Order: sequence, then structure tokens, then C-alpha cells
Amino acid sequence: MKDFLNLFIFSVIKPLWLRKLCVNLLGYTIIYMIIVYNRESALLISLFFSVFAYRKTQQQFQLNIKEEKSVDSPQKLNQYDNTILNHFIISLFCACLLSFNTWQVFVIQIIISLIFIFIYDIYKPSLIGRFYNLTSNPPLGYIMSAILHGILSGISTMLVYSLFLKMFNISESTILTTKQILSFIS
Repeated sequence: MKDFLNLFIFSVIKPLWLRKLCVNLLGYTIIYMIIVYNRESALLISLFFSVFAYRKTQQQFQLNIKEEKSVDSPQKLNQYDNTILNHFIISLFCACLLSFNTWQVFVIQIIISLIFIFIYDIYKPSLIGRFYNLTSNPPLGYIMSAILHGILSGISTMLVYSLFLKMFNISESTILTTKQILSFIS
């Protein structure tokens, strides 16, 4: 179960911040390929993965309850293990809200959204913090906080990106495409 919570391979990476960054980039890469063809399918896949993750964390939570002998100790999931899974869900939902027409714009928006994801990960504003610390059903709280975290990061990214475009009077059509970049180089 711990392998699933770390998305299998990511338990090898020791620094937690690097592990979170790699998982977010993996989530963005996977969901980008789906968004290009159909945004609604990407949202449904994100929801499906969230429900699947909820079921797996619920099973781990039940195992933790069975293993604990004393009633006085708190019965919670190991939050360190759960953060990797949360960051994958965050990136899936954040990417579903991004609006782009080229991969270059998507990369710019990913950079902005990663900044917001790490800010909100440290700060945990309002409902994100309340869901994250939900005591009645911790697995549901972790998954709901990840979904809200992704939505808030996506909205913040789109606001900052559109303000940036308006502030510098840039239209999205003037952002260079790959063919234009290659023609300038040669």
C-alpha cells in the first residue's frame, strides 16, 4: 500500500520537495496528452483517479486502525506518505483548468501553477486546511483537500497569466509556435 501512496517509483527520491515536483510534472505530462484531445475526458479521468485513491487510502487507514492496539493514540494516515498521492491529484485537477492553445503556453502555465501549488501546500488556505485536518474521515479529507488545492491553483494560475498578458499588452496569438522558432533559428 505504501508503494501506491508514493506512486511506486517515487519512494526512491529522498528529498520530499523534489519528489513532489517530479510527481506534479508527471501528472501534468499525463493529463496534457488527454486534454489535447478532450478536456472533459481529462476531468473524468482525474475524478476516477481521485475516487480510486480515496479507496486505497481508506484501506490503508483501516489497516492502521487494526494494527494499533492502544485506544489513546491518534489513528491517522502517515501524512508524509500521502503527500505524494495528493500532489499527483493536485496536478491533474490544476491542469484541467488551464487554458492553452500551444504547448509553449502550457509550459508557462505549468511553471506559474507549480509556484502556486507549493505556496498553497505550505500555507493551506481556508477549506484546503480544514479538509486536510478532517478528523471524522481523514482519507476523504486528504483527497478533497487535494482536489480543492488543484482547483485553487488552476484558478490562480489563469488569473496571473491573464493579468500578465493584459499588463504587457500581449495577445496569445503573438506567442511563438515551434515552427516560428525553428524558422528564426535557420
